[in-house]
Amino acid sequence: MKSKKRDSIINTSKELLNQFGIDKVSVEEICRKANVSKGTYYKYFSNKDQVVMELVKGFLKDAKERFLILVQQRAVFEKLIEGLIKVKVDFMKEYTEVFLKDLYKSTDEMIQQALLELNKQSLDNVVYVYELGLKEKKINPCVTIEFFLYQLELMDKIRTDERIKKIYPNRDERELIVFQQFLFGITGIKRSMESKN
Repeated sequence: MKSKKRDSIINTSKELLNQFGIDKVSVEEICRKANVSKGTYYKYFSNKDQVVMELVKGFLKDAKERFLILVQQRAVFEKLIEGLIKVKVDFMKEYTEVFLKDLYKSTDEMIQQALLELNKQSLDNVVYVYELGLKEKKINPCVTIEFFLYQLELMDKIRTDERIKKIYPNRDERELIVFQQFLFGITGIKRSMESKN
């Protein structure tokens, strides 16, 4: 049975960590805002990093379940790409850049392990989508998995580039434009070139 106080600690932590980042939020502040004692906090979590772990694990579980549903529904390439993009966009909506910056520079071993697991899960999903795209002839066979992964990395750099942020200050719009550009680049151009021949 889940505890309301434990949930309150997690939700309050998420709110504060998103607003100020991991480094600038203390256990005392979390307790004060969640209206719980430090004793109650330490009943559920031995430190702040454990709460951060809960947030990462929660998202990891949700992303895995959502992708599995698409796979079980035998979704076509476009739907899987759309699903991957939706998971990524939702992740970016759920967590602020200040939180993510602190998260990725964390030296906590458990957090680093969870991030590795998240990256591995993402990579497995991307490989599955890439192979399906080749099978359905939606990806040019000259596009190797290495280049496909490189394009995804490039997409991440583009969406966080300061120049792009100035062009698209609204984060949701920026995410959508960058992801659509990626999708068009690996699917639409090939088809439009073929239709001219």
